[in-house]
Amino acid sequence: MDLNIIQVYAPTSTSSEEEIETFYEELEKAMSECTSQDPLIIMADFNAKVGQHGNENAVGKHGLGIKNKQGEQLVTWCDEHDLIIGNTCFEQQARRKWTWKQPGDNARNQI
Repeated sequence: MDLNIIQVYAPTSTSSEEEIETFYEELEKAMSECTSQDPLIIMADFNAKVGQHGNENAVGKHGLGIKNKQGEQLVTWCDEHDLIIGNTCFEQQARRKWTWKQPGDNARNQI
């Protein structure tokens, strides 16, 4: 058995809808080149906040914060492809959940 790994960096919130759409199209193309029988790991900075568990299958119960537009798109895409967002599936200490801190420490987010 082989392991398929795709590593990507997604467009930021200032990117156009066209750039974001192109990103997901290229990601799907890369996925199509993987052997479907082998495990797939997508290591990525999706520049998205998926928030706390909702009704989605892709988000675990250990997310942080409130979902943003990019997070909504990521969760929908993951649900469509039967993928999970791994860093929301494991319980962690609160200080290890956040991945971004606003200057001045006014807000912390899990991106």
